[in-house]
Amino acid sequence: MTPTTPSSARSEVELRAQKALLYLKENPNSKVATVARKFDITRQRLQRRCEGITARPGMQAANTKLSADVRIYVDSVLELGL
Repeated sequence: MTPTTPSSARSEVELRAQKALLYLKENPNSKVATVARKFDITRQRLQRRCEGITARPGMQAANTKLSADVRIYVDSVLELGL
């Protein structure tokens, strides 16, 4: 089983956001919150995408607890059993 990296997780979320946008265009009477739940993304993210605001490239998600470098270090320490 391969671990998900922040970039792959972000791209998965963005793919779901794109699918949700397409769904909203095909079903204009649908509510944003309902579609967001259906595609497992936040309402705010979907609302911003509807307004034309795209994801900022290279920015780390605000809810990421550790940076990638720190996470690699912690994983290596845990493997050593320290």
